[in-house]
Amino acid sequence: VVVHFEADWCVPCQHMNAILEQLQVENNHAAFVRVDAEELFELSEKYEIQAVPAFVFLKGSVLCDKLEGANAPELVAKVEGLLKSTSKPMSEKPASSAQPPESLNDRIKKLLASSPVLLFMKGDPQEPRCGFSRKLYVDGELIGGCDIILEMHESGELKGTVCRA
Repeated sequence: VVVHFEADWCVPCQHMNAILEQLQVENNHAAFVRVDAEELFELSEKYEIQAVPAFVFLKGSVLCDKLEGANAPELVAKVEGLLKSTSKPMSEKPASSAQPPESLNDRIKKLLASSPVLLFMKGDPQEPRCGFSRKLYVDGELIGGCDIILEMHESGELKGTVCRA
């Protein structure tokens, strides 16, 4: 079971919901549950949720892992790790002659390989939705979010990092 602790007002939570929906379509070995962290405070407290988005990975009632923050590649990896140790599907997917959809992890890897410099952000350049949602990748490696990118720009380090790509 993957439990997503979220809040309606949190834009990164909305982004991670879209990722979870895709993971749910691709996987029948896990249940995906959304929990309003503020409404179910006792549950949030039980799993020591300090901020949203946060994810708790359970096998039965046993806590296996936890992830805090909107880190899509890490979420995908943790779900895959949980599924590797789960042997019995919760439901069977219907047989299909169509090619299976590309996994989210494969899509992210393909995107990172598509360009030496890649910026992930919510919204669009003219109307970004969250200043802290921007993440810069150079040569497939995460450089940092908005705060780190701004610090690197101010120190002159950003130009050198991007130009080496």
